[in-house]
Amino acid sequence: MLQKNAHFKSFLTGLKYASLALLVKVVFDLFSLIGLNPLLILTPLAFWIFIKTQLNPSWLILSGGIIGNLSGTLL
Repeated sequence: MLQKNAHFKSFLTGLKYASLALLVKVVFDLFSLIGLNPLLILTPLAFWIFIKTQLNPSWLILSGGIIGNLSGTLL
């Protein structure tokens, strides 16, 4: 019902693009730090998996936590 309203629909579209732009900004910021941690190369891979497979983001967060924990103990 709310998406039939033209103003609300355009607001949601703008919000979607703003959140995508923020996500791209964070990815580029992480890329600038790639010299500090080689595991940051997994960031674009996780983004690609999220976009292409429609995977639940909870799995990406969980796997990122596991990889981070393992890298902290192994490195």
